[in-house]
Amino acid sequence: MSEKNPHVEFMITNRITEEPIEVHPIKIEIEETKLTEEQEQILKGIYGKAKNATQVILEDETTDTILKITHVIGEIIKILEYVKVNDKKISGSDKKAVALVIGKLLINDILKNESVKGMILSVYDTVAEQVLEVMVDVSRTLNTKIEKSTATCLGWFCAICCGLQL
Repeated sequence: MSEKNPHVEFMITNRITEEPIEVHPIKIEIEETKLTEEQEQILKGIYGKAKNATQVILEDETTDTILKITHVIGEIIKILEYVKVNDKKISGSDKKAVALVIGKLLINDILKNESVKGMILSVYDTVAEQVLEVMVDVSRTLNTKIEKSTATCLGWFCAICCGLQL
């Protein structure tokens, strides 16, 4: 793996509020991943928020493993939707790479029972990318329908008031 340049800096911001997202110098072991420096900075910038959003989900012993993984991926994607780097939205491939790695890191970090952790990680390795792809596909379809309804009407407002089918 190539050595990372310690002098590269990225400005990570919330794309809605334009407020900077502080990249905390937390120690996260990112072993054998192929994340770029920028992707690692994004990961470090959102890790705390992602952990807060997923801890209860992962610790809930009554929730099915696949549902946990789906929920965790969904929470991470929602957080990543608001991230900008150097005043630019991050690409879909960057979001995907960061989401898949951070999900695995969160499972390793949050779950303490080694046998449960091992089982969930095994399932995660098998289904996480597919779950993410399905969510992206559904999101694209919904965004297309919303854009079409916005172009012909006042979007959500008219959809609610006029009973427009999105």
